[in-house]
Amino acid sequence: MREVRSLGLLSSLASQQEYARHKGETAGQTGAPREEDRARVAAYLRRGHVVPAIMEYTTDILQDRFGTSGGSGILTDGTYYWRGDAADYVETHGVSPGDAFVRHVDGWNGGPPSLTQDDIMDIDDYFMHLRRERPA
Repeated sequence: MREVRSLGLLSSLASQQEYARHKGETAGQTGAPREEDRARVAAYLRRGHVVPAIMEYTTDILQDRFGTSGGSGILTDGTYYWRGDAADYVETHGVSPGDAFVRHVDGWNGGPPSLTQDDIMDIDDYFMHLRRERPA
Protein backbone atom coordinates (compact mmCIF):
# COMPACT_ATOMS: atom_id res chain seq x y z
CA MET A 1 0.00 0.00 0.00
CA ARG A 2 1.42 3.37 -1.02
CA GLU A 3 0.15 6.39 0.89
CA VAL A 4 -0.43 9.67 -0.91
CA ARG A 5 -1.05 13.10 0.63
CA SER A 6 -4.30 15.00 0.51
CA LEU A 7 -4.77 18.51 -0.88
CA GLY A 8 -7.45 19.20 1.73
CA LEU A 9 -10.89 20.00 0.32
CA LEU A 10 -9.52 19.56 -3.20
CA SER A 11 -9.02 15.89 -2.28
CA SER A 12 -12.43 15.24 -0.76
CA LEU A 13 -13.54 11.66 -1.29
CA ALA A 14 -17.15 12.78 -1.61
CA SER A 15 -19.98 12.75 -4.09
CA GLN A 16 -21.15 16.03 -5.63
CA GLN A 17 -23.98 16.27 -3.10
CA GLU A 18 -21.63 15.72 -0.13
CA TYR A 19 -18.98 18.04 -1.55
CA ALA A 20 -21.52 20.86 -1.99
CA ARG A 21 -21.89 20.93 1.81
CA HIS A 22 -18.37 22.42 1.93
CA LYS A 23 -19.26 25.47 -0.19
CA GLY A 24 -18.47 28.01 2.53
CA GLU A 25 -15.21 26.34 3.49
CA THR A 26 -14.14 26.08 -0.17
CA ALA A 27 -15.05 29.73 -0.82
CA GLY A 28 -12.81 30.69 2.11
CA GLN A 29 -9.77 29.20 0.35
CA THR A 30 -9.94 31.29 -2.83
CA GLY A 31 -7.41 33.86 -4.00
CA ALA A 32 -4.36 31.59 -4.18
CA PRO A 33 -2.22 30.47 -5.86
CA ARG A 34 -1.15 33.66 -7.56
CA GLU A 35 -3.03 34.41 -10.77
CA GLU A 36 0.08 33.69 -12.87
CA ASP A 37 0.46 30.22 -11.28
CA ARG A 38 -3.14 29.04 -11.61
CA ALA A 39 -3.08 27.81 -15.21
CA ARG A 40 0.22 25.97 -14.68
CA VAL A 41 -0.95 24.28 -11.47
CA ALA A 42 -4.33 23.42 -13.06
CA ALA A 43 -2.58 21.86 -16.08
CA TYR A 44 -0.49 19.70 -13.74
CA LEU A 45 -3.62 18.61 -11.85
CA ARG A 46 -5.34 17.64 -15.10
CA ARG A 47 -2.42 15.39 -16.08
CA GLY A 48 -2.59 13.24 -12.94
CA HIS A 49 -3.18 9.51 -13.04
CA VAL A 50 -6.76 8.39 -12.38
CA VAL A 51 -7.13 6.24 -9.23
CA PRO A 52 -10.03 5.36 -8.79
CA ALA A 53 -12.22 6.40 -11.70
CA ILE A 54 -15.63 7.73 -10.75
CA MET A 55 -17.67 9.01 -13.66
CA GLU A 56 -19.92 11.40 -11.71
CA TYR A 57 -20.41 14.72 -13.50
CA THR A 58 -19.85 17.52 -10.99
CA THR A 59 -20.72 21.20 -11.18
CA ASP A 60 -19.08 24.23 -9.62
CA ILE A 61 -20.38 24.55 -6.04
CA LEU A 62 -19.24 28.18 -5.76
CA GLN A 63 -20.65 30.01 -8.79
CA ASP A 64 -21.87 27.34 -11.22
CA ARG A 65 -19.22 28.40 -13.77
CA PHE A 66 -18.05 24.92 -14.88
CA GLY A 67 -18.91 21.25 -14.99
CA THR A 68 -16.45 18.36 -14.86
CA SER A 69 -16.91 14.81 -16.14
CA GLY A 70 -15.47 12.48 -13.52
CA GLY A 71 -15.21 15.39 -11.10
CA SER A 72 -15.55 13.29 -7.97
CA GLY A 73 -12.97 10.79 -9.21
CA ILE A 74 -9.45 10.87 -7.79
CA LEU A 75 -6.18 11.66 -9.56
CA THR A 76 -2.64 11.35 -8.24
CA ASP A 77 0.96 12.03 -9.09
CA GLY A 78 2.20 9.37 -6.67
CA THR A 79 2.83 11.89 -3.88
CA TYR A 80 -0.47 13.80 -3.64
CA TYR A 81 -4.05 13.05 -4.61
CA TRP A 82 -6.94 15.32 -5.64
CA ARG A 83 -10.46 15.33 -7.06
CA GLY A 84 -11.06 15.37 -10.80
CA ASP A 85 -12.57 18.85 -10.53
CA ALA A 86 -9.69 20.30 -8.47
CA ALA A 87 -8.04 21.85 -11.54
CA ASP A 88 -11.22 23.76 -12.33
CA TYR A 89 -11.47 25.14 -8.78
CA VAL A 90 -7.82 26.24 -8.86
CA GLU A 91 -8.03 27.81 -12.31
CA THR A 92 -11.51 29.37 -12.08
CA HIS A 93 -11.65 30.49 -8.45
CA GLY A 94 -8.06 30.34 -7.22
CA VAL A 95 -8.85 27.69 -4.59
CA SER A 96 -5.51 26.98 -2.97
CA PRO A 97 -3.92 23.54 -3.16
CA GLY A 98 -1.34 24.84 -0.65
CA ASP A 99 2.10 26.38 -1.05
CA ALA A 100 3.84 23.01 -0.58
CA PHE A 101 1.94 21.60 -3.54
CA VAL A 102 2.77 24.61 -5.76
CA ARG A 103 6.47 24.09 -4.92
CA HIS A 104 6.02 20.38 -5.68
CA VAL A 105 4.58 21.25 -9.12
CA ASP A 106 7.55 23.57 -9.73
CA GLY A 107 9.90 20.68 -8.99
CA TRP A 108 8.38 18.58 -11.79
CA ASN A 109 8.56 21.30 -14.48
CA GLY A 110 4.85 21.20 -15.23
CA GLY A 111 4.07 17.51 -15.58
CA PRO A 112 3.54 14.77 -13.02
CA PRO A 113 5.95 11.84 -13.02
CA SER A 114 5.08 8.61 -14.80
CA LEU A 115 3.64 5.85 -12.64
CA THR A 116 3.74 2.16 -13.38
CA GLN A 117 0.69 -0.07 -13.20
CA ASP A 118 2.12 -1.49 -9.95
CA ASP A 119 2.40 2.06 -8.52
CA ILE A 120 -1.22 2.74 -9.39
CA MET A 121 -2.38 -0.54 -7.86
CA ASP A 122 -0.46 0.23 -4.64
CA ILE A 123 -2.11 3.66 -4.46
CA ASP A 124 -5.51 2.10 -5.18
CA ASP A 125 -4.90 -0.21 -2.19
CA TYR A 126 -4.43 2.93 -0.07
CA PHE A 127 -7.83 4.26 -1.18
CA MET A 128 -9.43 0.90 -0.42
CA HIS A 129 -7.93 1.20 3.07
CA LEU A 130 -9.37 4.72 3.45
CA ARG A 131 -12.82 3.50 2.40
CA ARG A 132 -12.70 0.67 4.94
CA GLU A 133 -11.64 3.07 7.71
CA ARG A 134 -14.24 5.72 6.81
CA PRO A 135 -16.93 6.07 9.49
CA ALA A 136 -20.41 5.05 8.40
